[in-house]
Amino acid sequence: MSTIEEMRGAGDGQGPARSESGVLKHDATYYLQDDPMAIFLIENRLFKVHRHFFVEGSVVFRGMFTSPNEEGVTPDGMRDQLPIPLPGVTVKEFEALLDYFYLLPHRQLQSKGETRNLQIYLRLLSISHRFVFDEVFQYALSSVKPIIHHIPAIQRFQLGEKYELREWLLSAYESFLGRTTPLSINEAEILGLEKVVRYIAARESMHRKGYFSSWGNPAGPPVGQPSLLGNLSWSTPVTTSLGDILPEAKENGPVVREITKIVEEFFF
Repeated sequence: MSTIEEMRGAGDGQGPARSESGVLKHDATYYLQDDPMAIFLIENRLFKVHRHFFVEGSVVFRGMFTSPNEEGVTPDGMRDQLPIPLPGVTVKEFEALLDYFYLLPHRQLQSKGETRNLQIYLRLLSISHRFVFDEVFQYALSSVKPIIHHIPAIQRFQLGEKYELREWLLSAYESFLGRTTPLSINEAEILGLEKVVRYIAARESMHRKGYFSSWGNPAGPPVGQPSLLGNLSWSTPVTTSLGDILPEAKENGPVVREITKIVEEFFF
């Protein structure tokens, strides 16, 4: 008797195992219906993958693939000559999404290194946010959190604005306020006039409270970068998060909390 035959008779020796009522039931999760493939065009590359992940994970693709097809018309994504184009999506972003779907978790980011992993997570954030893959977005977000210090403050600000992530914005503003150098022209242009004015007011408030009185010497802008307000002296070190401020502040819980309060007061 073959292994399959043995398994078929494992229930009562007469045939397939049945439920107590004697009725066979489809498993709610792993009884998959026929799943036609879909062909996507990303940049100049074609991908042929299962629809299942897209239907289950994204309200955007669920609507696309479950809408009735016009009679006599071949829907997009069924053949190479008529793929589903995703303008604005990069090959690397789409590959990151497919790796999430198809690779086991321990293989997705195997031996890639922290910095490269961060780039993969950021690509996942981008494509999952665009097409409303909520579960993928939350996975990428939680994966970035332990290594967010690798993201420059201005990029943290841009991503925080794009994805409406208050925690990332808070982290970026703390970095701007707690570093040696003033804003560069490029940073100021990205922040915009209103936030630059808030930044100036917040720094002045910190000066009035005496947070910088004994922290190092004044420093200028980064080499090769013109700065705004170069006549003002900033005296704290470059940081990627509030926890990296000089030891005097790091060890002083009330000071750290006060700086966070200043960020809350001037930017939120």
